[in-house]
Amino acid sequence: SPKASPAPSPTPSPAPSSAPLIRKWPAEVSQLPPFMHKYYADVVDVEGDGHCRFRVVSVLLGKAEEEHQMVRL
Repeated sequence: SPKASPAPSPTPSPAPSSAPLIRKWPAEVSQLPPFMHKYYADVVDVEGDGHCRFRVVSVLLGKAEEEHQMVRL
């Protein structure tokens, strides 16, 4: 009986660049923990009306900020 060929070994991910990515962030970002700065992809400024969590999710899903009601469902 023929032998099954072994599964290929996974390829390791490339090491992250040691050079920091420099971005122009709003001043408020400096209030957040510095160790997290390298994980930020974008800063979304939404209306602060008590629904801001849902507004941010709506914007990050590619919808309008005003469509936050659908996120709440």
